[in-house]
Amino acid sequence: MTTLRLLVAKFAGLFTSRRADRELVEEMDAHLASLTDDLVASGMSPADARLAARRAFGNTDRIRALYRDQLGLPAADAVMQDLRIAARGALAAPGFSLAASGALGIGLGVATLIFTILYGMNLRPLPFASPEQIVGLRVFDTRGRVLFPSVDLYEVWRNAIEGHATLSASKDASMTLSGGGVAAERYGGSFITANTFGMLGVSPMLGRDFRTDDERPGAAPVVILGHQVWRSRYGSDTQIVGRTVRVGGQAATVVGVMPPGFRFPFQSDVWQPLGHAANSDSATRVQVSVTGRLSAGTSLERAQAIVAAASQGAATDVAPAPRGQWRVTVRQLNDMYFGSSPGIPPAARRGGADRLADSVRQRGQPPGRTGPGARTRDLRAGRARSQPGAARLATARRGSRARRSRLRGRARPCGTGRRLVRPRTSATGLRTLPYWTHFSFDWRVYLFLGVIGTGAVLLASLAPILHVTGSRGRARHPSLVPTSATSSRQRAGNLLLTVQFALTLTMLGAATVLVRSAAALQSADRVVAFDHAWTGRIDLPPGRYPTAGDRERFLDRLRAALRGRREIEASTIASAYPFIGTEDRHVALGSEGAAPSEWPSAAQVGIDPHYFDTLGLPLEQGRNVTSHDAPSATIAIVNRTFVTRIARDAEVLGRTVRLSDPRRPGSPVEALTIVGIAPSIRQGPMSDAQPVVYRPFSSQASGQAILLLRSDGRDDAALSAARDVVAQLDPDLPLFDVVALEDISEFARWTHRIVSTILAAFAAVALLLAAIGLYAVASFSVSKEVRTIGIRRALGATGAHIAAATLGPASRYAALGACVGLGGAVAISSAMGSLLIGTRITDPSVLTAIVGLMGATVLLAMAVPLRRTLRIDPAEALRHD
Repeated sequence: MTTLRLLVAKFAGLFTSRRADRELVEEMDAHLASLTDDLVASGMSPADARLAARRAFGNTDRIRALYRDQLGLPAADAVMQDLRIAARGALAAPGFSLAASGALGIGLGVATLIFTILYGMNLRPLPFASPEQIVGLRVFDTRGRVLFPSVDLYEVWRNAIEGHATLSASKDASMTLSGGGVAAERYGGSFITANTFGMLGVSPMLGRDFRTDDERPGAAPVVILGHQVWRSRYGSDTQIVGRTVRVGGQAATVVGVMPPGFRFPFQSDVWQPLGHAANSDSATRVQVSVTGRLSAGTSLERAQAIVAAASQGAATDVAPAPRGQWRVTVRQLNDMYFGSSPGIPPAARRGGADRLADSVRQRGQPPGRTGPGARTRDLRAGRARSQPGAARLATARRGSRARRSRLRGRARPCGTGRRLVRPRTSATGLRTLPYWTHFSFDWRVYLFLGVIGTGAVLLASLAPILHVTGSRGRARHPSLVPTSATSSRQRAGNLLLTVQFALTLTMLGAATVLVRSAAALQSADRVVAFDHAWTGRIDLPPGRYPTAGDRERFLDRLRAALRGRREIEASTIASAYPFIGTEDRHVALGSEGAAPSEWPSAAQVGIDPHYFDTLGLPLEQGRNVTSHDAPSATIAIVNRTFVTRIARDAEVLGRTVRLSDPRRPGSPVEALTIVGIAPSIRQGPMSDAQPVVYRPFSSQASGQAILLLRSDGRDDAALSAARDVVAQLDPDLPLFDVVALEDISEFARWTHRIVSTILAAFAAVALLLAAIGLYAVASFSVSKEVRTIGIRRALGATGAHIAAATLGPASRYAALGACVGLGGAVAISSAMGSLLIGTRITDPSVLTAIVGLMGATVLLAMAVPLRRTLRIDPAEALRHD
């Protein structure tokens, strides 16, 4: 207790030391005065008495030092004293101190941001038991595109790797919950094998897991609900287990509820056994994603070898890749989304927009035509090219200008304050990140910040410490410091300045072309009238709409009912969203002799007669699809890009275009007659407009459709009317994923926007740090040459000559770094070719912007040192120490 009381007293002494020191001085002065008086009374003179009293009393400074050591904590007191000295030094040179602190703070902030992103995506432990054992199996074709295996191939892998790993399969699908007097709602769901949750080490919080019997043909339908669905739709009813709900219009028994936050495999809220997928999917073969848990002692390499050997001897294959033209990889689960392995080709190292396309293909497109096995479009094919038909396109746009001007007069406010990391459509079925990925500041981030902050301070202090300790015993006058030491420090500073400007201009060049590409994509999308335009999705379950006639009759009734609502100005049905990837076809004009696999690619979109009117896009030439065209009509409309790239600007009206499905080699080639030419809009993320073939929606016999509508200005009323129409036609059928068309465009541009914004922010930070570095070097040069500047001014040198001699070296090194950085910017921009739309680093406007910005930065950084140079007084400079 005594020791604790002593420590508390010493700690308190850190804050009361000045008062205690003052009281000690007053007490010592009183003792000295009393002793002096006694000596004077004994006959000594006052001066001798004071001197004798001080000798008798002892060294007052030593007494004060001993008292301070006993009163407080010597080490802490020394630190406080050092901090006070540092603060006084910083106040003595506020400009330099502010620049140094700002540079350090910005650097730490950027490093922390990068760590937060990397930690949230790659380093944060997965929310499963022994997460390092969780792996994913991915199939790639020879071009690096992701393919999805069939259930048969999954069975081959599972049997081959038994004893080394436990595999499970899943298939993402949107699922509708209805019944119970509550409006039908659509949720992200998955069909999974019965061992999936057990493999992950996660159990339902209510009820039971799936059993093997639940997957067998003819088994009673069962469903497991996610925690959020259980809470929001069913009011956290603890008696939900055993109740019957309707899933996709069919009755199913609720057997379990999952814990909060669990949404495996991606962002699912409803689960059914994989055996139910065949009844809910129009595809002839169910294609799945495969996940597994490695057994203790089994490495990734061993698992890779087992599944590769099993694939070679399998009787089944992965469509559409022919045998021998695909391969399987085994990787950590997070690496499937964010990482890369040495054996994966560069084309397979895909970003968020590619995964976006996969998500849309699996969740939002007809599984029979664009299921998870649909190939990812070659993004490099969509680079910017000149379009000779621009004049005709401009003429067509003028025809719709009056309509769009009227619409913009009542436009809804644009969301300028949108979130950066996640697109606004993340609340719908269009998602880009797995559910376990989130970015937050926790103790690990703060620990990282503390470690790198301490390391940065120590590293920055190392050079001055070595300089001070290495110059002990030497004269401290600047004129006597060895010239070699000064030159060495100056060369190091110049080298750092050159490297800094090189890196800055490299990043600035890359950021400039990416920002311009993002702006070009946004401008290209503006050909569509976004005002009061909305999208939604409708899925017709095969069990209740088994034939093409059943589906077409429902859609005809839907079209008629929507046209009868006054709140809805225009509506249409299509097979795909604008701007987001759709299914590909190999296309050829006429009777070219090349094999279909060698034909160029084009997107295929099914539309109805009101598609272009709803988007505000009149046809450039020819006629539109009409309601009089029979479902078997073999007609097509192509876009302007098709005419430019496929037809080489030749006349296409009346010609025959042949289409081949790349997913079904050997399938019959369709022949369609081109009857119209439409303006070009994008049909895929991360690319400009690509060739598109539009055909009647009724000819595709699809049960999954995209609804596009435009309101009369009352958006809420129009959306409510559309939902009411769908519910009246089929109470078990919801209109889901309702989002603004402008948000679809933003979602398709999300990768460009996030990458360009982050890189632009980093480039701005780098530019600021470069300016600070140049300012520091220039200020050091001025302070070092004060006497020389004074002599030159006394001898009559002009300000321009003095500035060139003093600040010229720093400017030259900055210019050298900028030249090196420009070469680096050209190299990086070439590597980012697939991301660049309508711009290149070598464009004169881009080069002018970069050079102008760098020049302005140099001028601003040099302004203060230049002003100080020109204001140096020769008389004061000659007396400068």
